[in-house]
Amino acid sequence: MKRHILFWAVIASGLSGCKPSETAPSAQTELTQRAGAGSDVPSGGGGSVFPNTAASYRADYTARDDDETQAYDLALEVSGGKKFRLEQAHPDLDRAAAGERLIVVFDDAASRTIVYAEGPGAPEAVVVMSAPFGFTESLFYWAGAASSGVAKAGSEKIAGNDCTVWRDVSHAGNYACLTRDGIVLMEGTADAEQAGLVATKVTRGAIDASRFAIPAGFEMIDMTPCEAAEAAVMGGAEPDGIANELSETCVALSERFYAIAGEGE
Repeated sequence: MKRHILFWAVIASGLSGCKPSETAPSAQTELTQRAGAGSDVPSGGGGSVFPNTAASYRADYTARDDDETQAYDLALEVSGGKKFRLEQAHPDLDRAAAGERLIVVFDDAASRTIVYAEGPGAPEAVVVMSAPFGFTESLFYWAGAASSGVAKAGSEKIAGNDCTVWRDVSHAGNYACLTRDGIVLMEGTADAEQAGLVATKVTRGAIDASRFAIPAGFEMIDMTPCEAAEAAVMGGAEPDGIANELSETCVALSERFYAIAGEGE
C-alpha cells in the first residue's frame, strides 16, 4: 500500500498519514470562510502586530491532505526559528503500520537538511542535503508572510492558546492563526472546507540539541555532490559534461534515499 507525500511550503509540509480523523467542528469551517472572505473582524488576545517566528517549542498538529479525505498527526519541534524537526508516521503504509516514523530536520545554523527513518526495521542511515543560508526563514509559508503583506481577520483560541487570524493579501484566501510569539496554530485556504493544519497541543521551551542532530551510529548518505551536479545542469551545463561516475553515484544515492523515505509499490 502507498501513501501520498505532501509538500508544505518550499520543501515539505510533512507526509500524509494513514488514518482518517473525525470531521472538524463547524466553527472551524466558519473561520475558514470568514478569513478567506477577508472580513475585518477585531483582533483579540493573539496580538495586533504580526509576530516574528523565533520561538522554541513543540507543537502537535492534525493535518489534512490536499483533497481533505485523509488526516494525520504531525509533530513539529522548533529551536529559535532556526531549526525545525518534522516527524510523522512513515509515508509507506506497511512501514507505518510496523511502527516506522519519518523525520526531516531543517537546520539553518548548519545549512543542511537531514532525512531519516526510525522504528523496527528502519535503515540506520541518514540522507544529508544542503540548505541555503536563511532557508528556514522561508521554509514555512507564514514565517515570511509579513514581508508579503498580511491583514488581520479575527482571533481564536486553539489548543489552549490565543491567536490572531491573518490573511495573506498577496495570496487571496491563505490564512493562519498565530500566537504573539509566532507559533502557527492553524493554517488553510479559503477554497478548502476545513483548515489544512490545526494544533492540538503546544509546549514552549528549549528543545534538546540532540533532536536536530544526526543519530549516533547512523551512516551518512551525502547528496550534496549530486545537488551541485543538478544545479550545473539546470544552469546550462551539458549533461554529457557531468562525469559518468558521478551520474551513476547519484542514481545509487537516490535509490538509497527512497529506501529510507519512499513509498512501497
